[in-house]
Amino acid sequence: MIADSVTTVEAAKITLTAASQSGAKYNVVLLDMQLKGTLADELVHFLRREPDYVVRYTSSSVAEVSQ
Repeated sequence: MIADSVTTVEAAKITLTAASQSGAKYNVVLLDMQLKGTLADELVHFLRREPDYVVRYTSSSVAEVSQ
């Protein structure tokens, strides 16, 4: 498991993009809604436009992991 920390929305976008392109998508994104530079909702909108940048869990994928 890899954990990263960034302090701006732009840094988060760059990190998420690079991880997705390398095939190492993030399982969890913990977001402080008061990130420096811009409002964090910009990052939320970015993730909604690029849903493949993070791992999507469904009830069936959670069941598969727990078995």
